[in-house]
Parts: sequence; C-alpha cells; structure tokens
Amino acid sequence: MSSLSTPLNPQSELSAWAHRLTHMFVKDLEALSQSQYETPYQANTRSACDITAEVSGMCLQVAAMLQGETPERPSEEQNQQRSRDLVKKEDGILAMKSAGQQLAETIASVPAEQMTAKFPMPWGEEFTGYQLANLAVNHILYHDGQLNFLQCLHGDQQMHWFDA
Repeated sequence: MSSLSTPLNPQSELSAWAHRLTHMFVKDLEALSQSQYETPYQANTRSACDITAEVSGMCLQVAAMLQGETPERPSEEQNQQRSRDLVKKEDGILAMKSAGQQLAETIASVPAEQMTAKFPMPWGEEFTGYQLANLAVNHILYHDGQLNFLQCLHGDQQMHWFDA
C-alpha cells in the first residue's frame, strides 16, 4: 500500500457536488406532475416552478460573478417573469440542468485566485468566491428539500434521486 495520498481539490469536489445536486433536483422535478409543478400547494406558498426559477437564476448569477462579471440583482418583476418563462415543467428542467451545469463548470474552471476573491453580498457581508460558490451549491439542496416536501404533501413517499 502506498503511503502517498491524493490531495483533495476543493474546487473539483464542489463542482462534482454541484453536478450531483443538480441531478437530484431534476429527478425531483421529473417526479412532479405538470399541475404539481406549476400550482402552489395552497394560498401563500410557492410553486415548484417558482422555486426552480429562483434556484436556476441564482446558479447563473453566481457563475457570472465567479467569472468576473457584475450581474445586476434581478428585480421582483424579473423574478416573476423568469417563473412565467419556466411554467412548463420541461422548460424548468432544461433551465435547471443548464444552470447547474454552468455553475459546476465555472467552479471547476475559474482560477484559484477567484475562489479567494471577495464578493459583496446583498445583506452587507463579504464572501470569498469559495463561500459564494458553496452557498449557491447548498441553495440547490435546500430547495430540493422543499420539492421533496411537496412530493410528500401529494402522497409521493419515494426517493427519486436514484430513478433510472
């Protein structure tokens, strides 16, 4: 047995996790009917479509920031328009696949200096590029939990992450 170990590459690991979480999120979207996807469960709740619009939008925004761009924070009207644009479940799935892939590829490819650069957050803190990327990746998992809860509310007790 070799005494050498392979060093961990945090960017590569985070990129792989972004790919995996995107896959899990998409599997949970696929398990919803079109009606369950586009319709809030009850008054004052968000639909899976709204959640998908937020998550995919954040993936794109963080990827742009890590690439050195300064995207404007979307207005409430722009966020609502993104949800309207993704009202078909197939469009939401495609948007999530694309945005998740873009985030994962950006995390893997940006120079290490970009991962230690500072980025201002809307609430006044500064995050390093790595913290910002990690927030975006965890954001996928956080909202996938909401999709799982919606599935349960509709009587679906299956875990779809490993569906073929």
